[in-house]
Amino acid sequence: MPRRSARRTAFPRINLEVVRFAFDHLAGGSPYFIRETGRDAIRGCMLRVQRQTVELGTRLDGGTRWHRVSKVDPEMSIDELESARQAVRRAIRSVEDEEEEPDLRLGRRMTVQELWQRFRAEYIRKKSEKRSARTLEFYDYIWGHHLLPRLGPDHLRDVTVSRVEELTEEIAEQVHTSRPWAEGRHTANHCLLRARTVFEFARRKGWLLKNPFLEVDPYDLLSSQAYLRDQDLAVVGEALREMEDRARRSTPLSRHIPSLAALYAVRIALYTGCRHRTELLVGKLTWLKEDLGIPRLEIPRAKGDRGQHQGRFLYLGPHALHLLRAIPRPTGSTLLVPGRLEGQPLNRLNGTWRALLKQARLSLRKMQADSPDPLDALLLRARLAPGETGDRIPVKALRHTAKTTHPRVGIAPEHSAQLLGHEAASLGERVYLHHHGPSLVKAAAAYEHFVRQLLGDIPAHSANILSFGSPEPQPQRTQG
Repeated sequence: MPRRSARRTAFPRINLEVVRFAFDHLAGGSPYFIRETGRDAIRGCMLRVQRQTVELGTRLDGGTRWHRVSKVDPEMSIDELESARQAVRRAIRSVEDEEEEPDLRLGRRMTVQELWQRFRAEYIRKKSEKRSARTLEFYDYIWGHHLLPRLGPDHLRDVTVSRVEELTEEIAEQVHTSRPWAEGRHTANHCLLRARTVFEFARRKGWLLKNPFLEVDPYDLLSSQAYLRDQDLAVVGEALREMEDRARRSTPLSRHIPSLAALYAVRIALYTGCRHRTELLVGKLTWLKEDLGIPRLEIPRAKGDRGQHQGRFLYLGPHALHLLRAIPRPTGSTLLVPGRLEGQPLNRLNGTWRALLKQARLSLRKMQADSPDPLDALLLRARLAPGETGDRIPVKALRHTAKTTHPRVGIAPEHSAQLLGHEAASLGERVYLHHHGPSLVKAAAAYEHFVRQLLGDIPAHSANILSFGSPEPQPQRTQG
């Protein structure tokens, strides 16, 4: 066994025999170091021998700072010692990376919370001028509710690919637990994509060598193709009228009853096939335009030039316009569809829509019991509650319903695309609105009229389309 020098002893490789040697020769005064020098040695890996303990690690900053990886003892296993040696190797490599890329030093000491704060500050400084406020609100929600509670205190170097995989599974499971009708995969994918963006910002800044969120694939999702049949719309209309009557008789404190604003919003989504959240629920009254006799919502772009007339047009039929005017709003509110909380828009239609579908399905089941033939109704085979099987019917099904029903009303495909807002308003559409706008409004009114017939609001044989100057007809009441 080589003799220990006054300050340092070198061995070909640190193994258990060397560890036992170090404990047999503990430091009498100042600590001394035992290093590896053999062919298979890890350059920089060494033992620090003190008066009572022995540590495995490396020396940094020209030998002036000791970086401990772990303590060692003579009773540890060969695998434990080898794992500690490999940890030293990784620590040394990270320091070498920092020497080549000085920003890595900052990144390795940065927490995920600090990274998010830096990203958010730069986003506001550089991009908020031409981006929708909803984009930042969505980032704040995803990070505040899902990512920071799980990753906030962690350092960037601790966010590995395996940790990201665990994260997506945790989020999906949490969402499914809190909302059993949802699988949670959509939310998990949103979190994955938002985190990718923030960690890619860190990689561009030189704080990371690799973005771990890019190495994890999002969940595969099946795009819902559900649309309502005529029998579905008939019972939905019956349930909608009944709930509207109850909402009119209730007070704003009756939270168990869907609000009148939410029920009107469902009707507008039925009449227009709009993207109910981004084009309706978060809308402002300033979006509503009626000049040139062309009622419409001018929806600003989420990105790019968000100035005046730089977005999509949602053309409105007479009843949709009437409902937007009639939605109860607090004094001074500028929201299209205000929620129950003062100053806040209606957050979602999911609960109202699910309550409508459940009540409508009860009517369908009674009809099916009295009918000798099976009914062609999507609601009878839908999944509306936890534990049920079948396809979900999200609010987006109203958009698919509009797309599949437009041809029955005689709406041309190009007009259908414009009514559904499949692309931003073109220069010609904005400049010559007075020329082609009336034809699109007429198509919107024709579809609205047809849907109201299917809902049972007006007689099925009625061929008169309500004009914007006509008094609002009362919907039919179902006979009990």
